Amino acid sequence: MKAGAIGYPMTAVPKRIMICGALLAVGIFAVNVNTSRAQNSEQSRQETASNECTQRAFTSYIATNNLLLQQQGAAPLQSAEMTIAQRRLQEQFCLQFARCLFPDSTNQALVLPYTAAFDSCLRDEALEKYDAVPRSGD
Repeated sequence: MKAGAIGYPMTAVPKRIMICGALLAVGIFAVNVNTSRAQNSEQSRQETASNECTQRAFTSYIATNNLLLQQQGAAPLQSAEMTIAQRRLQEQFCLQFARCLFPDSTNQALVLPYTAAFDSCLRDEALEKYDAVPRSGD
């Protein structure tokens, strides 16, 4: 029998390599599956928490806005104070909404998406309130 490069017979090397390679592949697959499940589970928990948070924020916003509208009564025009109160309510809602999406807003990597979520929320609220459409460049 002719010796292989590492001192094993040539016929034995491929079997050992195949067995070790197969065991290694199974081990890596098992670790990847468990890691993937853990990541998916963590991601799922984060998404659920984010969804619940945004739902609470929206529900609170709607309820408070309805109270403001009831205070206005049947007046044909909103008072300046009511307009300011609604704008502050929108700002608080959008802050809470952005925090739900990006809870760690102090993380430098998340500052831009957090700010964009806040800005987009305010813009959407203004468009909805005034039944407006965005300009073509926006």
